[in-house]
Amino acid sequence: MRAGSRRWVAVVAVAACGHAATPPTTATTATTAHDSAPPAAGTTAPSSPIASAPADPAAEDVAYPFDPFADLRLTRAIGGPLPRGVAVRFGNLASGTGTPEHLAISDDGARVAVCTTSYDIVLWDPATGLPTKILTTLAQDCQALAFSRDGKRLMVLDYEGLSTIDVASGSSARVSFADAGAGGFHATRLARGPRDQWLVAGCAEYARDSGLVLDGARVQLALGSLGRENELDSERCGTAIAMSPDGAWIAVASEHGTQVYRTSGEVVAHLPAYWAHALVFTPDSKQVLAASGRAINAFDLTTFDAVGSYGFLDNRFFTEAMALSRDGKTLFAISGGDLKAFDVASHRERWTGVAAIDASIATTPSGEVFAVSRAPQGLARWSAAGARLAPYDLARHDGAIESLAFFDDGRQIVSGGDGARVWRADGTPLATFARRPSGATTYARPRPGSSEIVTVTGTCALHAWDPAARTIRLATSLAGGVRCHAIGLAIAPDGATAAIADEGGALILVELAHGGVVARVTLGQPSTSAPFFTDDGARVWIGTGDEVVAVEVSRAAVVEHRALAHPLPEGLTVIPAANLIVYGHDTSVIAQALDTGAARWTAPITSDEFEVGAAIDLRARGEIAVGVRSDVVRFDAKTGAARGTLHGESTQSPARALALAPDGKRLLAAFPGEVIGWDL
Repeated sequence: MRAGSRRWVAVVAVAACGHAATPPTTATTATTAHDSAPPAAGTTAPSSPIASAPADPAAEDVAYPFDPFADLRLTRAIGGPLPRGVAVRFGNLASGTGTPEHLAISDDGARVAVCTTSYDIVLWDPATGLPTKILTTLAQDCQALAFSRDGKRLMVLDYEGLSTIDVASGSSARVSFADAGAGGFHATRLARGPRDQWLVAGCAEYARDSGLVLDGARVQLALGSLGRENELDSERCGTAIAMSPDGAWIAVASEHGTQVYRTSGEVVAHLPAYWAHALVFTPDSKQVLAASGRAINAFDLTTFDAVGSYGFLDNRFFTEAMALSRDGKTLFAISGGDLKAFDVASHRERWTGVAAIDASIATTPSGEVFAVSRAPQGLARWSAAGARLAPYDLARHDGAIESLAFFDDGRQIVSGGDGARVWRADGTPLATFARRPSGATTYARPRPGSSEIVTVTGTCALHAWDPAARTIRLATSLAGGVRCHAIGLAIAPDGATAAIADEGGALILVELAHGGVVARVTLGQPSTSAPFFTDDGARVWIGTGDEVVAVEVSRAAVVEHRALAHPLPEGLTVIPAANLIVYGHDTSVIAQALDTGAARWTAPITSDEFEVGAAIDLRARGEIAVGVRSDVVRFDAKTGAARGTLHGESTQSPARALALAPDGKRLLAAFPGEVIGWDL
C-alpha cells in the first residue's frame, strides 16, 4: 500500500509578476479595478494593483499582486483527445508538453511555435497570447525549428533528421540524414534560406562536414572539409549556420572560426569568429554578424574585414543567440539571461531586458521580440522600444489542486493550489489571483451570496477578492504571532464565517465582513483534514488523526467526538449532509456514520497500490464519489456497493478535490496538473 499524503505541494501554476510591495501595517485594503483587456502590441501592460500584505511581516507570503493580465496566460485544452467519458478539461494546452526550448515566428507574425522537451509543438496566437493547436512531430528530439516562408509548414530539427509538419492538417513527415545522403551527420542548428532551402549545422562521423544544405528530402550541398578521419572531429562541428537574403553566401561557424561559402560550395573566406553560436546576415546581404564568445562582430562581405563590434555583452557569459529586426535596424542578443538591443548603424546599445532567457529568440514584423524564458515566465516578449509586455505562460500545472468549488449559479469554478484560478464551467479561464511564489499552498472557495473568492495560504494569510471587479477587499494574517500552517478552508453557507484548519491542532473561525478572528479553537490533536460545515452552518467537523470532532460555531468549542475505526486515515472527508465519514485504509474505502461513529460499510479496492483523495455526496443519486487511484469511483451511500467508475488520466494519483455542479449534472475532479469533468 502506498501511504497517502495529507498535505501536498501547490498546484495551479500562476504567472509571475515582476512587482514588489512593501508590507503595509493595515490588514484590510481595497484596490482599484483594472481593465481586463490585453495590452496592445507595442505597449506596456499597466502595473498590476497590489493588495496589502499579511499583517504579520514574518509570514512567508509578503505580497499578493492580483494580475489582471494573468487570464491571458491561462489556456483551455483545445488540443489532444480527452480521456474516455470526460466531458471537459480545465488546464493549460501546454500541460504535459514539457519545458519550452525553442521558438519560431511565421513571416506574417500570425503564429508563434514553441517546441518542448517532450517534442510537442505548441502554436500560439501572438495577438491574444492564447495557444491554438498542439502539433505532434516525428522528430526524435528538438534541436531547432523554423517556419517555411509561406507559414504553411514547420520544420523541426532533431539530432539525426529533419521533420516537416503541415500546420493546417498536423500531418508530419521526417527524413533522416542517412536517407538524405549524409549518413552519420549529427545536427545542432537550423536556418532557412531565401528560397526555403534548409541549412543544418553540425558534424558527421568520419568526416569534417560542418554544414548541410537540404532541398526537400535530399542533401543539396555538404559544407566543410570532406577529408576522411578515423573519428568524429568535434572541433570542426558547426555551431551556427546562415544564408544571406540574396542567396549568394552561406556562413558556417565552428571552434576554428567561421567559413564563408558561395552557394556552389566554394570556400571564399575564413573569418576570425570562433565558437560563434549565432550568425545573421543584414537584409542587404552586405554584412554578416557573428556572435563569437562574449562579443558580436560585423564583417564586410566584399573585403571580409571586420567593420565593427557590438562590444562585450557580459564578461561572464557567452552570447547565446541573436536576431535582427525585420527592418534590419536593430540587433537583439541574449547573454547571461539578458536581452540586449543594439542600433545596427551605430553599434550602440539601446536597452536591456532581464528575464532569465534561454537561448531562443525571434522577432515579429511589428517589431516585438519573443524569447523562451525559464520557468515560470514561459514565453517572454518585448516591444521594439524595450517595454516588457505580458508574457505567455507555457508552464503546466505542476502539483495538487487542494480545493475545488462551483459558484452558486454553477457557471463558474474556482480552484486553489499555488494561487487561485477562476474558470467558466466549459473550461474557459477567467482570472487568476497570483501571489509571490513561495511554495505555500493556497486554498480557495467562493463566498456564498457574493462574487468574492476567499483564499488562505499555508502560512495563514487570508484574502477576499472579487475577480469580476478585479479588486482585493480583504488581506489579513491569521497567524497572530504564532506558527500557523493552514491545511484547509471552508465557508459557512451564509457566507459570514470562514473556518481554517491549522495543522498544529486548531480551528480558526474568521468573520469575513472585516476579517476579524472570532476564535481559535484548540482541538487537542493535530488537524489532519479540511474543515466541513453542516448545512445550517451551526457546526464544523474536522479530522484530528484518530477521530473527527465537531466545533459549535456559536460557542467556539468542541462539542462532539467520533473515534475512527482506523486511525491515521488516507483522504479523510466528512459529509454532514450524508451523515458519513469517508476515508481510505489499507486497500479499502471505509465509511462510518457521522452521528454515531458506527461502521457503515467497507468497499475493497482491487489494487495492490492505491490512495484515496477526496469524497463527495452525489445528493439525490444516493451515491458517494471517491477519488481512488487515477479515477473517481461511485459507491452506494448506504451499502458501499460499487456503482461505476469515471476514468481520469493515468497519473496513478487520486483526485485531491471534487466538486458537484449545483444542478447535480456535472462532476469535477482535480488531478495533478488539471481538472477534468464528467456529465453525470
